[in-house]
Amino acid sequence: MTWWQAYGRDKAVTQMMNKMAAEGGDVEETTVFTPTYSPGDKPLTVVLLPALFVGDWMWEGIYNRLNAAGWPVVQFTESISLVDKHTARSINRIAARLLEATRLHTDQPLVVAGDSLGGLIAFEFARSFPDETAGLVASGAPGLNLKVNEFARDLAKDVSTPQEFADRFLAKLLYDPSRHDIDPARYQAVVEELSQPDNLTSMMSAIRAINRYNSRKVVTSIDTPKLFLWGRQDEITPVEDWERALPKMTNARLVAFDECGHGPMFEKPDEFYAELVQFLDELVAALPAARGETPEPSSAGTA
Repeated sequence: MTWWQAYGRDKAVTQMMNKMAAEGGDVEETTVFTPTYSPGDKPLTVVLLPALFVGDWMWEGIYNRLNAAGWPVVQFTESISLVDKHTARSINRIAARLLEATRLHTDQPLVVAGDSLGGLIAFEFARSFPDETAGLVASGAPGLNLKVNEFARDLAKDVSTPQEFADRFLAKLLYDPSRHDIDPARYQAVVEELSQPDNLTSMMSAIRAINRYNSRKVVTSIDTPKLFLWGRQDEITPVEDWERALPKMTNARLVAFDECGHGPMFEKPDEFYAELVQFLDELVAALPAARGETPEPSSAGTA
């Protein structure tokens, strides 16, 4: 019996997910996103969004550098797999809860940055909360082809333990894992989280939300300034699909890093940071106050 089958992956979980999707009425929410906020003297706050399996530690280096340079910055402890299944099954609901947690600390315009599922959450910020979102940065976002579905099936095939699943995922995640000093304790914590049935259920809810989300339609419909930072060797979400889609977008540019996979903020931190700060400086220069204009009052979006 595989690890996935041990938790009813093939039939019982599918039935459960179908029941969840058909549910009406109120569902108790237990999600608490835990933000870490560092203030700064810049007029924009950078929000570093969580991904499916990883929360704050993939952003740690970027967070520290932004903070040292005077940028207000927020990151979150939890990965999406650690939130309740009701929240995890809706990209819009995830974005709304993250916005609520962010607004506990700042009312500044936001620049949201996300990798993989976090990239979709960044798109949703710009779509649902345009008055709150001054810009977005995305990497490794799925949705332009079926590569992620194939990847998930191959990853789970004949897997018998969470450790084996995590090891396979890491091997595909980074261009060369041996180049990076991955904290064994943090890595093991992710493995242990994946072994919990509730977290597995939330993970699968989020995967279904990814599959339902129309990335192409959303990203081509939003006018928010967009910066795509991608690994040239990303096997999970190939950059070529996004290069082909770029001409259909407004206010967008894409930079691809060589010898880099699905996690450019971790694999190429210097290059990623340089592009991010250039983008932030451009956004600041475009603010009404920087142009000597009186800003219009903003209204908060609704989930």
